[in-house]
Amino acid sequence: QNPTDDPSLLIWKPEVTEHQLSINTIPSPSTFNLDLDTSTLLTLGDLTTDTEFRIQVRERDRNQEWREWHDLVAFETLPYAPSKPILDERRGTHVSVSWNLKKNCPHANYVYCVEMAYSKKKTKKGGPIEHEPFQVVGVLYEQCVKIELQKMDLPKCLFRVKVAKEHQALEGPRNVDATATEPQHDDLSAYLWSRYSPVAQFKTPSVPDHPTGLRITQLRDTSATLRWRKPENHRFHTSLSYKIHLNLKYGERFVTVGQTDALFFNLTMLIPNNHYRVAVTAESSMGV
Repeated sequence: QNPTDDPSLLIWKPEVTEHQLSINTIPSPSTFNLDLDTSTLLTLGDLTTDTEFRIQVRERDRNQEWREWHDLVAFETLPYAPSKPILDERRGTHVSVSWNLKKNCPHANYVYCVEMAYSKKKTKKGGPIEHEPFQVVGVLYEQCVKIELQKMDLPKCLFRVKVAKEHQALEGPRNVDATATEPQHDDLSAYLWSRYSPVAQFKTPSVPDHPTGLRITQLRDTSATLRWRKPENHRFHTSLSYKIHLNLKYGERFVTVGQTDALFFNLTMLIPNNHYRVAVTAESSMGV
């Protein structure tokens, strides 16, 4: 502080320090000044997703020479959003859904939160699908989930996925058990989640009904033609096939004698003057 001729007036010039940041050992081309005994907020923009960052800083002293670098902070950015889920398998009321994720941090344990919603029965034609609220159906390490659907009468089910790194939390870094087979924290709000994946929608799988209208035509002593109609819910199954089962004596198990995609089957090598029981089952990629 430098006094002047006026004793009631003090004039001073605060000392200013010049600083330079380094991101992952790459110095910033620009510097910034800070008044002594003050603080500032720096915003780092355009950071790469799912990447480790080490921020260092150094100061220029009064002799205009730079001091040594020292660590300021180390952190990781949030993960990428998972890819749009795909349907791996649907059989009966069970479905298997998987997704992909771009990973930049090989040491991290990625935790996935899978959410599902059922569409409503009535949706405006041409408009977005109206659906029930999304519900969490799985929190896991694997990039695949298998679930059993409960509402088979609804036309579609919707899936979306988000991901977090298990060691990242709102309260700060936490220890992770590397031997655990499933995530250890039940409080989902404690995770730092990525954006959601695109929503995937699939037709609700169902088991084909039994074929109807079974009848015998072109009956001969050792052969016959068996015909039937498609199951009533065949419109939910793009590819149907049928298995034909034959039984010669009551009390014995049915024996599968053939499979076809057609609506008829030729029974051959029958024993003359005998009673047969015959059954047909339908199957598709959704179930039997």
